[in-house]
Amino acid sequence: MAKRATGGLTKEMKGAIERSGYLFEQRLAPVFKRAGYHPTPNYRFHNQSDSISELDIYAISAAPIPGKSREFVWISLLVECKNLRCPLVFFTHKEVIRMSLLLGEPHIAGLPQQAKVRKRLVGLVDFLKIEDFHHYYSRTKISSQFCAIVEKKKSANISKGSKAPPRTADDFVAGHQVGELDLYSDAILKLVQAVEAEKQEYANRFTKDECADERVDLWLYYPIFVTAGALYECSVRDRNVTYKRVHRIGFLHRGHELAGTKSKDFRMDIVDPMGLRDLLKRIDREAEKIADAVRRKYRALAKSRHALAK
Repeated sequence: MAKRATGGLTKEMKGAIERSGYLFEQRLAPVFKRAGYHPTPNYRFHNQSDSISELDIYAISAAPIPGKSREFVWISLLVECKNLRCPLVFFTHKEVIRMSLLLGEPHIAGLPQQAKVRKRLVGLVDFLKIEDFHHYYSRTKISSQFCAIVEKKKSANISKGSKAPPRTADDFVAGHQVGELDLYSDAILKLVQAVEAEKQEYANRFTKDECADERVDLWLYYPIFVTAGALYECSVRDRNVTYKRVHRIGFLHRGHELAGTKSKDFRMDIVDPMGLRDLLKRIDREAEKIADAVRRKYRALAKSRHALAK
């Protein structure tokens, strides 16, 4: 007869689980559910190298297209959660002109991707006038650079019980590395890859006959990076540096090519738990506006899908 296991979880073991981030993800999942999403923790996707990657949370919802039975604009949230105890600082600058050309485009998959207007092809962002209400263009500042502020390991030479010397700037380091975690590759680039994978998966669903169907079928993707730590916005003007505690940052990753993808300028949201709740409300409002814009221009979109598929 097998010997009965008598071991149990110690306080130290539970502390390891708490630090790992598993509980942080589990606590965030109900936030998405209360906002009307169906969340899936530990979501797997094929990355560009055709290997399997994992995203912390994938959540899906839908905004009904008014007047259209069982037709929706689908919303997918692709979320990376990091149980950070250190602050993140995002360096922001003010954009005078708020447009997708400068601030990055919303992530949209579906059919049609363009509309025919007087024999001219127009992208969905312009055709549906998404710049007028999407939160990517409502903020006055945007960030394209960030760092984590991490305390260096304490010296082993300090004897137990002795008073540690006052901390100085040399006791901290600014960068993307937090322990074994690289925030750039493990969060920013992973979100880029996840969105690209979802778009590709969508494109592979349809046969040519299905593409010619006169039906609007759109998916909106929102990449979101959630940190348990504090978020700061840093503004630099000449020699004056200002730090401001915030709960949400608009982030733009600029580059000619990101992690082997076709993306160039890539938008995402950086939030703490409080900022996440506010962001979900904003996404809900703008999804309804996009669904209403689709309703108003449904006939033109449907005809464009059929014509572009030929």
